[in-house]
Amino acid sequence: MIKVLHILGSLGSGGVESLLYNWYETIDKNKFSFDFIVNGEHIGYNEKKIIGNFDCQVFHVPKFKKNIIQNIFQTKSIIKNGHYDIVHVHHTEKSFIQLSASYLAGSQVRIAHSHDCIKNMRPLSRAAHAVYCFLTKLFATHYCACGIEAGQWVFGQRAVGNQKVMIIKNGIEILNYRYNEALRNEMRKELNIEHQFVLGHVGRFTAQKNHAFLIDVFKNVLVIRPEAILLLVGEGELRQSIEKKVKDLALEERVIFLGVRDDIPELLFAMDLFVLPSLHEGLGIVLIEAQSTGLQGLTTRDLVPYDAKITDLVQYIPLDVKQWVAKITKTESFSRPDMTLTMTQAGYDLHATVKDLENLYLLTINKKQKGRQ
Repeated sequence: MIKVLHILGSLGSGGVESLLYNWYETIDKNKFSFDFIVNGEHIGYNEKKIIGNFDCQVFHVPKFKKNIIQNIFQTKSIIKNGHYDIVHVHHTEKSFIQLSASYLAGSQVRIAHSHDCIKNMRPLSRAAHAVYCFLTKLFATHYCACGIEAGQWVFGQRAVGNQKVMIIKNGIEILNYRYNEALRNEMRKELNIEHQFVLGHVGRFTAQKNHAFLIDVFKNVLVIRPEAILLLVGEGELRQSIEKKVKDLALEERVIFLGVRDDIPELLFAMDLFVLPSLHEGLGIVLIEAQSTGLQGLTTRDLVPYDAKITDLVQYIPLDVKQWVAKITKTESFSRPDMTLTMTQAGYDLHATVKDLENLYLLTINKKQKGRQ
């Protein structure tokens, strides 16, 4: 049994957290076991699911900002006492903090995994980023990323070009996302949006996801298409401020807050257009999910990686309210295609990506064992 310790910021409802849940649900549990370290005391949505469904431990250590020294030494103690074969860190550019703890604990396999790509950084942030990435590469023994651009952002173009970065795609259960007209009609009836033009967004309420911009866009969309409805799926620290903005603009009857949901495929079926005006993404897994249902999508030009554009269903446009309004209001309904084969051939089948993960783990362990000989 290969023991893997995953380290990340939280086990909430975000894309990385959901990905780790799907990995553990799918991986061969006769060969691999997972434990988790999260920063902070909050018990998130996916932590509850993981504890409820799997035989594993979730450890909590102080957040970096609260006490970085305690974070490092508690992480070191957990790793040393747990005798883990692999430490897999998902903090992207700041992975070096807990990778250093792993190094101090004597871990010989330390994986740094990039899940983000911020392109519009200020000079001071860019300088700090360069230092963080240097330290992350220094303490990691292996590099991973969800896509090429996310890999380049942390590990550099040369490392990606020389195939020193393993790209493990954020796979999904593609068959669950095969478009189903009956389920679309059921969901639209349940939400009482049967005769509406439905826009949708799935993501945590954080600055990164740019909900405030989306609300401004939607207000202008209603002038041209008053039958429009906006579905917002997710939770997060900015939800209350976005709810207030919706109320201040008198949009309460046209914007529906759905919270965290387990029926994402059905919600995507119900939508007519998916909108993701993010300020940065490592990939934008929800764009992969949307395309898998045959749904058209809009996202941010130059800020969201083009790795996510598997089909012509996705369009990239600048963060300009007028341009977003123009694109949205011109969207027409169309027959949703079956994207199962396309998405499978693009490498986003969950079972294939988990097999890549298993092969990575086995490769690192074999190299470690040869190094001891």
